Amino acid sequence: MTDDFYGCIIVERSNIALNGDGHTIQSGYSYGIHLDHVNNVTVFNITVTSESTSIMLDKATNCRIVNNTVTESMAGITLDEAENCAILNNTISGNTYGIKLDEAENSVVEYNLIADNSRYGVELYYASDNIVRHNTIVDNGIDGIYIRGSSGNTINLQHHHVQ
Repeated sequence: MTDDFYGCIIVERSNIALNGDGHTIQSGYSYGIHLDHVNNVTVFNITVTSESTSIMLDKATNCRIVNNTVTESMAGITLDEAENCAILNNTISGNTYGIKLDEAENSVVEYNLIADNSRYGVELYYASDNIVRHNTIVDNGIDGIYIRGSSGNTINLQHHHVQ
């Protein structure tokens, strides 16, 4: 990106990288960035705010969300039926939900600051075989980590700072 952007970026091509170069996406639409049925996409160095979900991975595979700041959204980052994805080294704060893994599989959430979200820091909803580790999860409204209907996930609290 070469400038700040107002609106939604929909990624429908695989094997690309979206480098925000420190710029901001502000969306009044449902998503700030929507990865729609793609493979091998990396989103990095972007600040994103949205009325709904800042970064949505919808049936995406092998994607990476790295070094982003996600604020003021209903959901910060959502993996919806996504597989083999990674959410790494992001700051997710001031949302209703920080990170949502909805029916996501074999994905990793690590080295993120997940703070001051009004409901949950991380929610695993019918998610399986994911790894959540090495995150700082503090001052989230209801639960730091909420798990419902999920199985086979690894939550490593030894390397978390959870409040």
